[in-house]
Amino acid sequence: MSRVGFQLHSRQDRADVIRRLSAALIASAFALQIAGCTVPIERHDWSEYDGPGAEHFRVPQYSLPFHKDPLEPANRIFFGVSSALIVGVAEPVSSGWRQVVPQDVRTPLVRAANNIEYPRRGLNNLLQGKTKEAGDETARFAINTTAGVLGLMDVAAENGIQPAPTDTGMTLKKAGWEDSVYLTLPFGMPGTVRDVVGGVGDTLLDPTIYFFPAAPIKGFIQGAERMDAVERFVTTNPDPYEMSRRLYLAQRQGTVAASSERSRSGPALETLAYAMLAPRDAGFDLRGRTHRVRIAATDRRLPYDVWMQKTPAPLVLLLPGFGGHRESYANMATAEMLFNAGYSVATISSAANFEFMRRAATITYPGFAPADAADVRRAVSAVCRDIESRDGDLVTKRALVGVSFGGVHSLFIAASPPRDDAVAFDAYLAICPPIQFEYAAQMLDDYYNLPLSFPEAERDARVAGIIKSGALLTAAGPGASAGIELSEEAAEFLVGLAYRVSLHDTIWTSRQRHDSGILKTDWNALTRASASQEILEYSMMKYAYAFLLPELQKAPAVIDDAEALLEYSDLRRLTMRLRTLANVGVAFNENDFLLAPGDSTWLRNVFGDDRLANSPDGGHIGNLGEDAWRTEIVELLKRLLDSEVPASNVGSMTQPT
Repeated sequence: MSRVGFQLHSRQDRADVIRRLSAALIASAFALQIAGCTVPIERHDWSEYDGPGAEHFRVPQYSLPFHKDPLEPANRIFFGVSSALIVGVAEPVSSGWRQVVPQDVRTPLVRAANNIEYPRRGLNNLLQGKTKEAGDETARFAINTTAGVLGLMDVAAENGIQPAPTDTGMTLKKAGWEDSVYLTLPFGMPGTVRDVVGGVGDTLLDPTIYFFPAAPIKGFIQGAERMDAVERFVTTNPDPYEMSRRLYLAQRQGTVAASSERSRSGPALETLAYAMLAPRDAGFDLRGRTHRVRIAATDRRLPYDVWMQKTPAPLVLLLPGFGGHRESYANMATAEMLFNAGYSVATISSAANFEFMRRAATITYPGFAPADAADVRRAVSAVCRDIESRDGDLVTKRALVGVSFGGVHSLFIAASPPRDDAVAFDAYLAICPPIQFEYAAQMLDDYYNLPLSFPEAERDARVAGIIKSGALLTAAGPGASAGIELSEEAAEFLVGLAYRVSLHDTIWTSRQRHDSGILKTDWNALTRASASQEILEYSMMKYAYAFLLPELQKAPAVIDDAEALLEYSDLRRLTMRLRTLANVGVAFNENDFLLAPGDSTWLRNVFGDDRLANSPDGGHIGNLGEDAWRTEIVELLKRLLDSEVPASNVGSMTQPT
């Protein structure tokens, strides 16, 4: 549920990414000679399956609209070229600009640059028959150019006149050019053939192209502000091309979703705030450092990020939610919250994230909490030792804090029996952990399948509109609505979609590590769209039984039967152990839809008032940006660290059966 992000903190980090992209481009150039442009979607036949979880394979699944990508091989090569330039050139230069020029100066410059582009917006709104929008743009230009001092200030918005962005590509769509082949040009952003043609019109309507070098200066001012987010997207997704293509087409084809519900309350709508969460200090990520630590079980090096206090302080190891990257905007915002509270903070990627899976996972398919927690435990232990070898004199205590599914792992680690190779923590805190895996997974599957209740004739169009609305809300940032109103039902679908995309990335990475034969669609370095569509059709529950269960059954002494797959991932199984640990606590929201009926009562019975913080609302981690809730979380962590259970004694407690 976050705007995924990644900051390359060293030249070595950046060089690694560039080498990886360069190798992919070389391989792609050869593969292009033999790759076909269209690969049919094939599927495993589950119609006769009657094994464990068979009922989940009979449930109808919503299938996202699939747009064929006949130019995919060439598109991927050009996308790779652009990505390499972004990582190696554009972002370093943009980062330097952002560090040298204060935000208070850059923001007015961006406003002025946008103001100059009035002819494109005004004329295209008029050509599309949007006379009100054309009038609003004209009024905005007149007001901001005069009272706003050449557009440096958005006086029009302060008076309720909002922008109406559009372009020539949308005018061509209005004129009848509906369907268009997806196209990515070298050194260019994603688009379609229609939008590339429309781009010519946009260029001719840009006054700055007639006054060199005004156009490149304007482009740099605008692009530098979003280059960090673009780089993060490129470097933290296992297949950024496919995700950018789907998102782009949804936004270009969709119409902003209309909502009959004017209230913005509701757990799913509240949860969307997590997607807008970002560090309050734009330079927070640059204050940290990226290191790598060897994981003995895999003999590979896992990156981690760390922000150290200048004076001795407790160290917090932070675990993100399902599929989360260590430097997603939301995870960094949580790290910033803890750092500002006086803690040193280190963070790794989720056990279900491609980075962790490739470097630190001992199993192919993540999702079984005990196994995932064991891998995470080895990783955080290695990180702790590495930090203490570098800055041991600055670490006073250690705490493990997990968010969402990362919180589940933190609780499993807290309840685990002692191991000689594991580092013990002075405190363990889980923020909004799902208690019952089966209930949470089924709820997310149900959310994703909500479009099945829409009339079939308008289903895909409504979904595209919801995705576009969600993207606009996310881009608007915390506290802004961008004039968009979503229904609770639409928000539920967006939540389900976010987790389905994370699951897609998990399955894709697993297939690259080991092809179990379940997935049937062919793929290669340049043709992956059809295989991606097949993967998206697997729900959380289907994944559990189709991929995860067979692997666990092959491993000796992991689970006895299929029922144990879900039973052993249920936190209630740890009731006796968690009740005895005075240094383990939970912060949760009463209206979290991933909590089953009775889960909040279980939490109170197990942790009591001293080891619990609860909020009446916030949905699933949607209130993590609110000051009052942050204060409660920080105070709970302090109480846990002050408990009479030092890390050296944690291992003396035996694990009950």
